[in-house]
Amino acid sequence: MNENKRLSDLKSKLVEARVNANQDLPRKFMVAKAYPAEKKAYPVRWLISVVSAISAFVFAVLMMLFIERYKDLLKFKQ
Repeated sequence: MNENKRLSDLKSKLVEARVNANQDLPRKFMVAKAYPAEKKAYPVRWLISVVSAISAFVFAVLMMLFIERYKDLLKFKQ
């Protein structure tokens, strides 16, 4: 019973593969004409500036803390 079902599935896949293999694809594709956008899409410059300034500040503070921590460790070892 199960083998018959698998055999019929394989036969249908074989038929589908043969159709796909023998199918003639078009050499020319039609593309819809372009049209201008309804609203201009620009990045939000102020948001990019604020986020980059805050991230630079946080990175600088973390680097200062990291450097101070290692200065303390080096003094302790000596």
